Amino acid sequence: MKVYLARFKAKSRDENMLNKISRLCDLLKLEEKIEKGDLVALKVHFGELGNTTFLRPVYVRAIVDRIRDYGGKPFLTDANTLYRGMRSNAVDHLNCAIRNGFVPEVVGCPVIIADGLRGNERREIEVNLKHFRKVRVASAIAESDLLIGLSHFKGHAMTGIGGTLKNIGMGSGDRAGKQQMHANIKPYANEKCIACGICAANCPVHAITVRERAVVDYNICIGCGECITACPQRAMRTESNQTNETLIEKIDEYAYGVLKDKKYAFFNFLMDITPHCDCVPWSDHSVVKDIGIAASNDPIALEKASIDLVGEENLKFTSVNYRVFIEYGEKIGLGTSKYELIEC
Repeated sequence: MKVYLARFKAKSRDENMLNKISRLCDLLKLEEKIEKGDLVALKVHFGELGNTTFLRPVYVRAIVDRIRDYGGKPFLTDANTLYRGMRSNAVDHLNCAIRNGFVPEVVGCPVIIADGLRGNERREIEVNLKHFRKVRVASAIAESDLLIGLSHFKGHAMTGIGGTLKNIGMGSGDRAGKQQMHANIKPYANEKCIACGICAANCPVHAITVRERAVVDYNICIGCGECITACPQRAMRTESNQTNETLIEKIDEYAYGVLKDKKYAFFNFLMDITPHCDCVPWSDHSVVKDIGIAASNDPIALEKASIDLVGEENLKFTSVNYRVFIEYGEKIGLGTSKYELIEC
Protein backbone atom coordinates (compact mmCIF):
# COMPACT_ATOMS: atom_id res chain seq x y z
CA MET A 1 0.00 0.00 0.00
CA LYS A 2 1.31 3.46 -0.91
CA VAL A 3 2.02 6.05 1.78
CA TYR A 4 2.96 9.50 0.52
CA LEU A 5 5.19 11.84 2.51
CA ALA A 6 5.58 15.60 2.06
CA ARG A 7 8.49 16.69 4.24
CA PHE A 8 8.75 20.07 5.97
CA LYS A 9 11.48 21.23 3.63
CA ALA A 10 11.18 23.93 0.99
CA LYS A 11 13.35 26.24 -1.11
CA SER A 12 10.69 27.90 -3.25
CA ARG A 13 7.02 28.88 -3.35
CA ASP A 14 6.19 25.72 -5.30
CA GLU A 15 7.50 23.67 -2.38
CA ASN A 16 5.52 25.37 0.38
CA MET A 17 3.39 23.05 2.52
CA LEU A 18 0.06 24.31 1.20
CA ASN A 19 1.06 23.36 -2.34
CA LYS A 20 2.41 20.04 -1.09
CA ILE A 21 -0.90 19.32 0.65
CA SER A 22 -2.74 19.94 -2.61
CA ARG A 23 -0.44 17.47 -4.35
CA LEU A 24 -1.11 14.91 -1.61
CA CYS A 25 -4.85 15.26 -2.29
CA ASP A 26 -4.21 14.57 -5.97
CA LEU A 27 -1.99 11.57 -5.22
CA LEU A 28 -4.73 10.08 -3.02
CA LYS A 29 -7.06 10.46 -6.04
CA LEU A 30 -9.66 12.29 -3.98
CA GLU A 31 -11.17 13.63 -7.19
CA GLU A 32 -12.16 10.06 -8.13
CA LYS A 33 -13.75 9.48 -4.71
CA ILE A 34 -15.86 12.65 -4.71
CA GLU A 35 -19.08 12.94 -6.68
CA LYS A 36 -20.49 16.41 -7.21
CA GLY A 37 -22.43 17.47 -4.13
CA ASP A 38 -20.95 14.82 -1.80
CA LEU A 39 -20.95 15.81 1.87
CA VAL A 40 -17.32 15.36 2.93
CA ALA A 41 -16.55 15.06 6.64
CA LEU A 42 -13.06 16.19 7.66
CA LYS A 43 -12.54 14.51 11.03
CA VAL A 44 -10.25 16.74 13.08
CA HIS A 45 -9.38 17.38 16.73
CA PHE A 46 -9.98 21.05 17.57
CA GLY A 47 -7.62 20.95 20.57
CA GLU A 48 -8.50 21.56 24.20
CA LEU A 49 -8.38 25.19 25.30
CA GLY A 50 -4.83 25.88 26.47
CA ASN A 51 -3.28 23.34 24.11
CA THR A 52 -1.20 24.88 21.31
CA THR A 53 0.04 21.88 19.30
CA PHE A 54 -3.25 20.86 17.69
CA LEU A 55 -3.54 20.75 13.90
CA ARG A 56 -3.10 24.20 12.34
CA PRO A 57 -6.26 25.55 10.64
CA VAL A 58 -4.24 26.90 7.69
CA TYR A 59 -3.31 23.32 6.72
CA VAL A 60 -6.93 22.23 6.97
CA ARG A 61 -7.93 25.06 4.62
CA ALA A 62 -5.66 23.67 1.88
CA ILE A 63 -7.57 20.37 1.93
CA VAL A 64 -10.96 22.11 2.15
CA ASP A 65 -10.14 24.15 -0.96
CA ARG A 66 -9.11 21.02 -2.87
CA ILE A 67 -12.33 19.24 -1.95
CA ARG A 68 -14.31 22.20 -3.25
CA ASP A 69 -12.28 22.05 -6.48
CA TYR A 70 -13.37 18.42 -6.84
CA GLY A 71 -17.06 19.30 -6.38
CA GLY A 72 -17.51 18.18 -2.78
CA LYS A 73 -19.15 20.00 0.12
CA PRO A 74 -16.67 19.82 3.01
CA PHE A 75 -17.31 20.37 6.71
CA LEU A 76 -15.06 20.02 9.76
CA THR A 77 -16.31 17.76 12.50
CA ASP A 78 -15.53 16.07 15.79
CA ALA A 79 -17.64 14.33 18.43
CA ASN A 80 -18.10 15.48 22.03
CA THR A 81 -15.78 14.17 24.73
CA LEU A 82 -16.53 11.87 27.64
CA TYR A 83 -14.25 13.71 30.05
CA ARG A 84 -14.86 17.10 31.64
CA GLY A 85 -13.44 19.97 29.61
CA MET A 86 -14.28 22.50 26.90
CA ARG A 87 -15.56 19.90 24.43
CA SER A 88 -18.14 17.78 26.29
CA ASN A 89 -21.18 19.48 24.70
CA ALA A 90 -21.69 21.15 21.33
CA VAL A 91 -21.88 24.73 22.63
CA ASP A 92 -18.62 24.58 24.58
CA HIS A 93 -17.06 22.47 21.82
CA LEU A 94 -17.82 25.06 19.16
CA ASN A 95 -16.61 27.89 21.38
CA CYS A 96 -13.34 26.01 21.89
CA ALA A 97 -12.99 25.45 18.13
CA ILE A 98 -13.55 29.15 17.53
CA ARG A 99 -10.95 30.14 20.14
CA ASN A 100 -8.45 27.83 18.44
CA GLY A 101 -9.05 29.31 14.98
CA PHE A 102 -11.42 26.78 13.40
CA VAL A 103 -13.89 29.28 11.97
CA PRO A 104 -15.37 29.42 8.42
CA GLU A 105 -13.45 32.60 7.64
CA VAL A 106 -10.19 30.70 8.18
CA VAL A 107 -10.94 27.08 7.22
CA GLY A 108 -13.39 27.86 4.42
CA CYS A 109 -16.25 25.59 5.49
CA PRO A 110 -18.75 25.00 8.33
CA VAL A 111 -17.87 23.35 11.64
CA ILE A 112 -20.40 20.72 12.78
CA ILE A 113 -20.29 18.80 16.07
CA ALA A 114 -20.97 15.27 14.90
CA ASP A 115 -23.00 13.86 17.79
CA GLY A 116 -25.24 16.84 18.50
CA LEU A 117 -25.85 19.15 21.40
CA ARG A 118 -25.33 16.70 24.27
CA GLY A 119 -23.37 13.97 22.53
CA ASN A 120 -26.16 11.45 21.97
CA GLU A 121 -26.95 11.71 18.25
CA ARG A 122 -25.61 8.52 16.69
CA ARG A 123 -26.09 5.70 14.20
CA GLU A 124 -25.46 2.10 15.26
CA ILE A 125 -23.32 0.14 12.81
CA GLU A 126 -23.00 -3.64 12.94
CA VAL A 127 -19.43 -4.97 13.15
CA ASN A 128 -19.70 -8.40 14.86
CA LEU A 129 -16.15 -8.38 16.19
CA LYS A 130 -14.41 -9.53 19.39
CA HIS A 131 -15.56 -6.73 21.70
CA PHE A 132 -18.58 -5.23 19.96
CA ARG A 133 -21.51 -6.46 17.93
CA LYS A 134 -22.48 -2.90 17.08
CA VAL A 135 -20.68 0.43 17.45
CA ARG A 136 -22.22 3.85 18.09
CA VAL A 137 -20.96 6.34 15.51
CA ALA A 138 -21.70 10.07 15.71
CA SER A 139 -24.47 10.79 13.20
CA ALA A 140 -22.81 13.51 11.10
CA ILE A 141 -19.84 11.22 10.50
CA ALA A 142 -21.96 8.14 9.83
CA GLU A 143 -24.15 10.03 7.36
CA SER A 144 -21.32 11.70 5.40
CA ASP A 145 -20.55 10.49 1.88
CA LEU A 146 -16.77 10.59 2.34
CA LEU A 147 -14.62 10.68 5.47
CA ILE A 148 -11.18 12.27 5.52
CA GLY A 149 -9.14 11.82 8.68
CA LEU A 150 -6.87 14.75 9.52
CA SER A 151 -4.81 13.61 12.49
CA HIS A 152 -2.03 15.18 14.54
CA PHE A 153 0.29 12.27 15.35
CA LYS A 154 1.47 12.44 19.00
CA GLY A 155 1.61 10.46 22.24
CA HIS A 156 -1.26 9.43 24.50
CA ALA A 157 -1.44 8.43 28.17
CA MET A 158 -3.57 5.31 27.67
CA THR A 159 -2.90 4.20 24.09
CA GLY A 160 0.75 5.17 23.70
CA ILE A 161 0.19 7.03 20.45
CA GLY A 162 -2.67 9.01 18.96
CA GLY A 163 -2.87 9.12 15.18
CA THR A 164 -5.35 8.16 12.50
CA LEU A 165 -6.84 5.12 14.23
CA LYS A 166 -7.52 6.91 17.51
CA ASN A 167 -8.83 10.01 15.72
CA ILE A 168 -11.23 7.92 13.62
CA GLY A 169 -12.09 5.23 16.18
CA MET A 170 -12.35 6.97 19.54
CA GLY A 171 -12.99 10.37 17.98
CA SER A 172 -16.02 9.27 15.95
CA GLY A 173 -17.89 7.55 18.77
CA ASP A 174 -20.67 9.43 20.52
CA ARG A 175 -20.29 9.92 24.27
CA ALA A 176 -21.92 6.54 25.04
CA GLY A 177 -19.63 4.91 22.50
CA LYS A 178 -16.59 6.48 24.13
CA GLN A 179 -17.74 5.08 27.47
CA GLN A 180 -18.04 1.62 25.89
CA MET A 181 -14.44 1.83 24.72
CA HIS A 182 -13.16 3.01 28.12
CA ALA A 183 -15.23 0.58 30.20
CA ASN A 184 -12.36 -1.76 31.17
CA ILE A 185 -9.95 0.96 32.30
CA LYS A 186 -9.44 0.82 36.09
CA PRO A 187 -7.08 3.58 37.28
CA TYR A 188 -5.34 3.55 40.65
CA ALA A 189 -2.89 5.77 42.52
CA ASN A 190 0.61 4.39 43.10
CA GLU A 191 3.24 5.42 45.64
CA LYS A 192 3.93 8.70 43.80
CA CYS A 193 0.53 10.05 44.89
CA ILE A 194 0.81 13.09 47.20
CA ALA A 195 -2.96 13.38 47.83
CA CYS A 196 -3.17 16.75 46.11
CA GLY A 197 -6.77 16.16 44.97
CA ILE A 198 -6.31 17.27 41.36
CA CYS A 199 -7.51 13.90 40.06
CA ALA A 200 -10.69 14.13 42.16
CA ALA A 201 -11.33 17.69 40.97
CA ASN A 202 -11.09 16.55 37.34
CA CYS A 203 -13.15 13.35 37.63
CA PRO A 204 -16.40 13.90 35.67
CA VAL A 205 -18.42 11.44 37.79
CA HIS A 206 -16.90 12.13 41.25
CA ALA A 207 -15.54 8.58 41.58
CA ILE A 208 -12.36 9.60 43.47
CA THR A 209 -11.93 10.36 47.15
CA VAL A 210 -8.59 11.51 48.59
CA ARG A 211 -7.19 10.01 51.75
CA GLU A 212 -3.50 9.21 52.19
CA ARG A 213 -3.74 8.50 48.48
CA ALA A 214 -6.44 8.92 45.88
CA VAL A 215 -8.97 6.07 45.97
CA VAL A 216 -11.15 5.19 42.97
CA ASP A 217 -14.66 3.76 43.36
CA TYR A 218 -14.92 1.34 40.43
CA ASN A 219 -18.70 1.14 40.87
CA ILE A 220 -18.82 4.77 39.70
CA CYS A 221 -15.69 5.08 37.51
CA ILE A 222 -16.41 5.26 33.76
CA GLY A 223 -12.80 4.61 32.76
CA CYS A 224 -12.36 7.88 30.87
CA GLY A 225 -8.75 8.33 32.01
CA GLU A 226 -9.13 12.00 32.91
CA CYS A 227 -7.42 11.35 36.27
CA ILE A 228 -4.41 9.81 34.50
CA THR A 229 -4.03 12.85 32.27
CA ALA A 230 -4.64 15.40 35.05
CA CYS A 231 -2.23 14.00 37.65
CA PRO A 232 0.87 16.26 37.86
CA GLN A 233 2.85 13.52 39.67
CA ARG A 234 2.00 10.86 37.06
CA ALA A 235 0.83 8.73 39.96
CA MET A 236 -2.34 7.41 38.34
CA ARG A 237 -1.88 4.11 36.50
CA THR A 238 -4.08 1.36 35.10
CA GLU A 239 -4.15 -2.15 36.50
CA SER A 240 -2.20 -3.73 33.63
CA ASN A 241 -1.09 -3.18 30.08
CA GLN A 242 -3.77 -5.67 29.07
CA THR A 243 -6.47 -3.11 29.79
CA ASN A 244 -4.62 -0.64 27.58
CA GLU A 245 -4.38 -3.26 24.85
CA THR A 246 -8.08 -4.01 25.19
CA LEU A 247 -8.82 -0.30 24.85
CA ILE A 248 -6.75 -0.15 21.67
CA GLU A 249 -8.56 -3.17 20.24
CA LYS A 250 -11.89 -1.49 20.97
CA ILE A 251 -10.73 1.67 19.22
CA ASP A 252 -9.78 -0.40 16.18
CA GLU A 253 -13.23 -2.00 16.16
CA TYR A 254 -14.85 1.43 16.26
CA ALA A 255 -12.62 2.55 13.37
CA TYR A 256 -13.74 -0.54 11.47
CA GLY A 257 -17.38 0.41 11.99
CA VAL A 258 -16.81 4.06 11.07
CA LEU A 259 -15.15 3.09 7.77
CA LYS A 260 -17.50 0.24 6.88
CA ASP A 261 -19.16 0.84 3.47
CA LYS A 262 -17.68 4.35 3.32
CA LYS A 263 -15.24 6.18 1.04
CA TYR A 264 -12.21 7.51 2.93
CA ALA A 265 -8.66 8.89 2.95
CA PHE A 266 -6.23 9.86 5.71
CA PHE A 267 -3.52 12.37 6.62
CA ASN A 268 -1.11 12.17 9.58
CA PHE A 269 0.59 15.45 10.49
CA LEU A 270 4.00 14.47 11.88
CA MET A 271 4.78 17.70 13.71
CA ASP A 272 4.77 18.92 17.33
CA ILE A 273 4.96 15.28 18.42
CA THR A 274 4.48 15.63 22.18
CA PRO A 275 3.99 12.83 24.76
CA HIS A 276 0.40 13.94 25.43
CA CYS A 277 -2.83 14.07 23.45
CA ASP A 278 -4.27 17.39 22.28
CA CYS A 279 -7.05 16.80 24.83
CA VAL A 280 -4.84 18.14 27.62
CA PRO A 281 -4.99 21.92 28.29
CA TRP A 282 -1.24 22.38 27.84
CA SER A 283 1.52 21.40 25.38
CA ASP A 284 4.85 19.77 26.18
CA HIS A 285 7.95 20.04 23.98
CA SER A 286 8.26 17.76 20.95
CA VAL A 287 10.16 14.48 21.30
CA VAL A 288 11.47 14.65 17.72
CA LYS A 289 12.00 17.26 15.01
CA ASP A 290 9.03 17.94 12.74
CA ILE A 291 8.99 15.44 9.88
CA GLY A 292 6.21 16.21 7.43
CA ILE A 293 2.70 15.22 6.38
CA ALA A 294 2.01 11.58 5.51
CA ALA A 295 -1.10 10.48 3.60
CA SER A 296 -2.62 7.21 2.47
CA ASN A 297 -5.87 5.49 1.57
CA ASP A 298 -5.00 2.73 4.09
CA PRO A 299 -5.17 3.64 7.81
CA ILE A 300 -2.97 0.75 8.98
CA ALA A 301 -0.24 1.44 6.42
CA LEU A 302 -0.31 5.13 7.34
CA GLU A 303 -0.08 4.43 11.08
CA LYS A 304 2.78 1.94 10.63
CA ALA A 305 4.68 4.35 8.38
CA SER A 306 4.18 7.15 10.91
CA ILE A 307 5.58 5.03 13.76
CA ASP A 308 8.58 4.11 11.59
CA LEU A 309 9.19 7.73 10.57
CA VAL A 310 9.09 8.97 14.17
CA GLY A 311 11.20 6.02 15.32
CA GLU A 312 10.33 3.76 18.22
CA GLU A 313 13.33 5.10 20.13
CA ASN A 314 11.54 8.45 20.25
CA LEU A 315 8.36 6.84 21.59
CA LYS A 316 9.99 5.43 24.74
CA PHE A 317 8.06 7.93 26.87
CA THR A 318 5.24 5.35 26.92
CA SER A 319 5.14 1.75 28.20
CA VAL A 320 1.85 1.04 26.41
CA ASN A 321 2.05 -1.52 23.60
CA TYR A 322 0.79 0.80 20.85
CA ARG A 323 1.75 -1.83 18.24
CA VAL A 324 -1.62 -3.42 19.00
CA PHE A 325 -3.15 -0.69 16.82
CA ILE A 326 -1.35 -2.23 13.84
CA GLU A 327 -1.53 -5.91 14.79
CA TYR A 328 -5.22 -6.03 15.70
CA GLY A 329 -6.26 -3.57 13.00
CA GLU A 330 -4.61 -5.75 10.37
CA LYS A 331 -6.24 -8.85 11.87
CA ILE A 332 -9.79 -7.46 11.56
CA GLY A 333 -9.25 -6.16 8.03
CA LEU A 334 -8.71 -2.44 8.56
CA GLY A 335 -5.71 -2.47 6.24
CA THR A 336 -2.16 -3.74 5.78
CA SER A 337 1.07 -2.96 7.61
CA LYS A 338 3.06 -3.46 4.40
CA TYR A 339 3.63 -0.15 2.69
CA GLU A 340 5.72 1.67 0.10
CA LEU A 341 6.85 5.14 1.23
CA ILE A 342 6.85 7.66 -1.60
CA GLU A 343 8.30 11.10 -0.92
CA CYS A 344 6.71 13.91 -2.89
